[in-house]
Amino acid sequence: RANARPAAACAAASAAFATPFSYGDILVSSSTSIYRYNQTGTLLQTFGTGGFGMAFDSSGNLFVANGSAVSEYDSSGNSLGTFVSGLPGGAYDIDFDEVGNAYVVGVVDQNFDFVRKYSSSGTLLLSTTLQEGQENWVFTGYAGSNRLLVTAGTAATIYPVNTLTLTAGPTL
Repeated sequence: RANARPAAACAAASAAFATPFSYGDILVSSSTSIYRYNQTGTLLQTFGTGGFGMAFDSSGNLFVANGSAVSEYDSSGNSLGTFVSGLPGGAYDIDFDEVGNAYVVGVVDQNFDFVRKYSSSGTLLLSTTLQEGQENWVFTGYAGSNRLLVTAGTAATIYPVNTLTLTAGPTL
């Protein structure tokens, strides 16, 4: 599923009148908005409240990690509301596995990070804390299915995932 992400897009219209995202579109998130560009760099659309990491689910909906919550948008940039909220510290990234589960990573404080696994409906399935305390990014499907690659600062660690625990594998 991680490889099936469409790139994001362009148009200077409001999200309510936007055309669906197209393959090759470019999405850029700032602290205040999400910008959709075409492949030539023309701004097509500004929408949302911005954030950090972004990912598409298998239905083409866009999810944006933005502090204590993850926002969800349809394939045209219209808000579908909040996917999850009440996250500790700040959420930095989100990704989806091949069955639609979402993985959200972020910083709790200067010493600890978090990784949370949610079902496609937003039900919390797994939560763990890592002793890192730096910005994180998450990639599913790394080194095979059922694996997460979580980066923290200059380190990257592979985590085999099951329904009960998140146990560290090798650090890269």
